[in-house]
Amino acid sequence: MRCPSVPGLIALLAIACSTAGATGHTDFKVVVWYRRDRPLETFKYQVYDVRKGQYTPAVDAWIQLLRTKYPAYDVTIREVDLAREQGETESLKVGSVIKRELMAAAALEGIVIGDTVPGLQVRTVAPRTGLPAPARISQPAPQGATLGGSSYLNPPWPSFPFPMPYPRPHP
Repeated sequence: MRCPSVPGLIALLAIACSTAGATGHTDFKVVVWYRRDRPLETFKYQVYDVRKGQYTPAVDAWIQLLRTKYPAYDVTIREVDLAREQGETESLKVGSVIKRELMAAAALEGIVIGDTVPGLQVRTVAPRTGLPAPARISQPAPQGATLGGSSYLNPPWPSFPFPMPYPRPHP
């Protein structure tokens, strides 16, 4: 069993406390799923408008199938009451729920985004083996500096196994 990190526990408790005792109706349902061993890489979500009848028994059947057939995945359903969420529009209110779930998934990997709890010591996370070190985003690039041209935006096409069309003889 994997022992969750302190920031992960704090994030999960914050989400649990924000949704505990929630009374009212549900306007949207957000289904979030990801692999427990790689939550950030595999984070996916789907939003359903309950008012329009988008959340059907087929969604519940799919969630049950995912839970039974793929036990390595964690599936969460969050009910969204627009009256209780912060944001100017419905999209922003639903987005705040998705953001909380993404932050909780990041905390499972030891990555804390945004404000932290005062006095909490957060460890830095080394990149996984085989991945390049993260770019420094805290300092802006000097004026006039380039990022090595546009080759990083448009990498060259691979020669193999890219399929190459060729003329075929006709009988």
